[in-house]
Amino acid sequence: MGVSRRAVAALLQEQRGVTPDLAHRLARVFHTTPEVWLTMQQAVDVRETWATHQEEYTRITPLKVA
Repeated sequence: MGVSRRAVAALLQEQRGVTPDLAHRLARVFHTTPEVWLTMQQAVDVRETWATHQEEYTRITPLKVA
């Protein structure tokens, strides 16, 4: 795949995220698309961000639609 075992281990241990470069490499190995890997990474990022900042987000007042 062209990346070190350490890099793969860090990804599997959730110490590293999927970058666009790594997404291309994973897509090639697993016969998928880079978008598949980046979409999964984005879902993880959104979930983790919500967990970290949930209280702050809930204090934001939504705009009123007329």
